[in-house]
Amino acid sequence: MMSDERSTLDPAIQAYRYLSLRIVVTVVAVAGAGALLYVARNMLIPLIVGAIIAVILFPWARRLSRLLHISHQLATAIIYLLLLAALVPLFLFVGPVLADRIDTAQEDIVAVLQTWEETGAKEITVLGFTFQAQEMVDEITSAATEWVTTTASHAVGFAIDVAHTLLLAVMALVVGFYLTRDAESIATHLIDLAPPGRRANLRCLVAEIYEIWGCFFRSQLILCLIVGVILGVASAALGLRQPLLLGIWGGLLEFLPTVGHMVWGATALLLAIFSGSTYLPLSPLAFVALVLAIYIVFTQIDLNILIPHIIGGSLQLHPLVVLLGVIAGIEIAGVLGVVLAAPTIASLRVIGRALLSWLDVRSPPIPG
Repeated sequence: MMSDERSTLDPAIQAYRYLSLRIVVTVVAVAGAGALLYVARNMLIPLIVGAIIAVILFPWARRLSRLLHISHQLATAIIYLLLLAALVPLFLFVGPVLADRIDTAQEDIVAVLQTWEETGAKEITVLGFTFQAQEMVDEITSAATEWVTTTASHAVGFAIDVAHTLLLAVMALVVGFYLTRDAESIATHLIDLAPPGRRANLRCLVAEIYEIWGCFFRSQLILCLIVGVILGVASAALGLRQPLLLGIWGGLLEFLPTVGHMVWGATALLLAIFSGSTYLPLSPLAFVALVLAIYIVFTQIDLNILIPHIIGGSLQLHPLVVLLGVIAGIEIAGVLGVVLAAPTIASLRVIGRALLSWLDVRSPPIPG
């Protein structure tokens, strides 16, 4: 009788032990991979950026290969040569224009601050309201003027930072080139490391994750271009200073989910408060109210029309989940963590679902 019960329970006990072992192995592997990525996060920046470039350019290389009936390697080389041919003139011609705009913006800031100091007044006027705040004015002007005017004194450090950034950019392009060229063979070799019975599922998982990242970044680039043009034109129409910089700033901030709108809105409102419009005959308070209204309208258009139609809600994440991911991304990888928060969460969701399927968590059979 006892031997019958033991033989009946043995399969259940073995199933529990096997499942427990798989869970422990999975948790340890995920924790170890996460710890390794966290420790090496700074060294991984060129690899991450290169992977993003590869995700964006790989479909174009594949289409060009099929269109011209050439090898994928040759198509990749053509794509990157075209990219360099576009970036070099952009850097040579647009770079000086942006630098001139930034210098002009710095001069405007210095002019406003020096005006406050030269007046010697014990008051400051904002939006038509006068405040008795000479001490505050002195502190603001001294700190801000020192920050703006001492930029030249740190030219050596700035040059080193620029050289470091350029080196990382070149490394990212090189990594992106090799990943674009050899993505299929790399993925095949990695999949072949898995047990034969799991390779089909792993191929589906890799394809799903690639689709998430590819769709996100291609759509995000289009969205950033559209938003940059809209905000640049709106800034020029309102008479805000430096509309070109505001448009570029708004387009770049579109990469930052949730917080990008607020940063651009704060920038535009500060310019409206302290500089006003270059041609609209409005009182300071009325102009700030107009800028705020335009910002609110744009935010609603972006959230309810542009983002759903361009990105298409492919990630299917609740805004609160994205916000929590943004907070975690700031702590882990800074600005890059904010940019990658949404697709990373979506990928982790897919991986988690695959792990649960691999573990095959089901209630064990109850001995009858």
